Amino acid sequence: MSAAGAPSREFNVVVAVAIPRAVDNARRTAADRSLVKPLLAGLLLVFGIGASHAAVQAPVLKWAYGGCFASWCQTGWYSSPAVVDIDGDGKPDVVSGSYDVVAVKGTDGTLLWRGTSGDRVWPGIAIGDLDHDGRPAIVVGRSGPSVTAYNLDGSERGGWPVAPFAGGEVRSLALAELDRDGKLYAVVGDAASVSSRQSTRSRRTAPSVPAGPRAARPIPATAPACTTRTSRSPTWTATAIPKSTRRPTRTT
Repeated sequence: MSAAGAPSREFNVVVAVAIPRAVDNARRTAADRSLVKPLLAGLLLVFGIGASHAAVQAPVLKWAYGGCFASWCQTGWYSSPAVVDIDGDGKPDVVSGSYDVVAVKGTDGTLLWRGTSGDRVWPGIAIGDLDHDGRPAIVVGRSGPSVTAYNLDGSERGGWPVAPFAGGEVRSLALAELDRDGKLYAVVGDAASVSSRQSTRSRRTAPSVPAGPRAARPIPATAPACTTRTSRSPTWTATAIPKSTRRPTRTT
């Protein structure tokens, strides 16, 4: 204050300068915070990912050569294995196909059963409840061409195998419910030197074959006729195999 009681000019100048600086500093601080938050979040994410990767251990070989013979293995083609509890112990087991189809223990690779065949397995193994009876089936497509359904104990299901095509090799296979009755069809694709009849649907609902030695089933002299539905396009056909315990005729 001056002697006359008026505020000094020096004080006025200091106040005038200090207020804009304080406002400017506050703005800069807010801006810095808006930039720092994403930066910190990014750093935390990077370090978190690095830590999680560091916690993942390298894979350890559990077992190998499951289903092989004493001194050799059959050639594995393109078939992918599938997983299902074969022996009811609550642990998943492995089913794979080359020529034979084998089921091995998931814990140590011990052979559970072998389904022998001279025809190679091309598509991946498919597992599903074909008849909606709570019993999964193992469905396999082979050259020949043929499609076989196995029970979990390795026995072939009644009415299988079927021959959905006149020639070629079954190269693709899937299970699907097509007519909403709760039962699955085997939908298969064929690789052959022809441009027609490349897709077939098949279903057999016959009693399962009991476990034990399997005798070869002769092909009957006559077989029930199949209902064939062919599209206008000459590139595919769909064959519904009737419910029967006998092998159907081949589609021609």
